[in-house]
Amino acid sequence: MFLKLVLLSVFFVSVSFVIMGIRVLFSKTRTFPVTEIGKNRDMKKLGISCPRTLDALSRKGKTDFSGCVSCALYSQGE
Repeated sequence: MFLKLVLLSVFFVSVSFVIMGIRVLFSKTRTFPVTEIGKNRDMKKLGISCPRTLDALSRKGKTDFSGCVSCALYSQGE
């Protein structure tokens, strides 16, 4: 019973890796999509940067969170 469970788990994990790799195999650039916030071009276009960078800037007082009324960072500044 344990061996069947292990083999089934290995099968599902390997199938998931194959499915995730299909995009990489058939794309022209053959690279994985950028998921890190600080390096993603679309996130930069929206003005979203790395959470560590935002935290460091907010500790130095260099960011303005006044536009984010529902954000926890805004309520901490009051």
